[in-house]
Amino acid sequence: MANSTPRRVDLTQKVLVRIRSIFNAGKGELLNVSSTGAYVATPMFLLPQARVKLQIVLRHERRWVEAEAIVVWENRGTVERRDNLPPGYGLRFVDLSNDTSAVLQELLNGDGFVAPDPMQEPAVVPRTVPTSSEKLVPEPATQVPPTAESFEAEHEGPPYRLRRQIVEEHTPNGQPGIFVVSYDRTQEARVGRADTDLRTTIASLEGEYAYFYCETIESLDERFARECELFHRLGGDRGQLDNAEHPTTPLDSKLDCPVCVREKVP
Repeated sequence: MANSTPRRVDLTQKVLVRIRSIFNAGKGELLNVSSTGAYVATPMFLLPQARVKLQIVLRHERRWVEAEAIVVWENRGTVERRDNLPPGYGLRFVDLSNDTSAVLQELLNGDGFVAPDPMQEPAVVPRTVPTSSEKLVPEPATQVPPTAESFEAEHEGPPYRLRRQIVEEHTPNGQPGIFVVSYDRTQEARVGRADTDLRTTIASLEGEYAYFYCETIESLDERFARECELFHRLGGDRGQLDNAEHPTTPLDSKLDCPVCVREKVP
């Protein structure tokens, strides 16, 4: 009987990806791939089972292909690392175009390297498009290519720019919840909880942080539990956040951090 396990290839060239989830967006690097999934190294925070959209950059062809995937396992925070891989996520593809499937097959057949076609003329790239290997490149001529200005322009978020007007546009008034703020779009810097008003709490951090995203949570128990889980998941207990101390227990409550409780169980 043939082995039905999809072949996995460790990539031998740097393949950049742009990642967008419902909460945030950022960049990463594709380290290995199979016909059904991939491993992406990234400093981003992605929720388990989150659905994400990937743009896989093909630098030789000066274009990208897109794929949708689901986070099936994580390799960061308090979770034991696998295969000595850098922090990131294991993803399962859920929606592949024919073009993307063909690119993945090239990666698999070429042992992780996609060579440029010597018979294909290079795509015409406007001079205003950045040529750095760390930046994404325009789509092929068959699609509508973005200009350099539109490509470099920031998307609307989340995460959103931490400016008072933008905070007012994207947060409810007088609602409790949790939030994450950062200095850039890729690395979370602080986790917080607002028990009375998310808008006021986040707006007070203007000038100290550049970006934010948030979630309204009515239940005090759930709000504290989610804050604790984010704190541990993002490395706050290991000094990887600006939070100097563990999230404080709400006043007049006897709630315990669910992560700390689990770790105490023999």
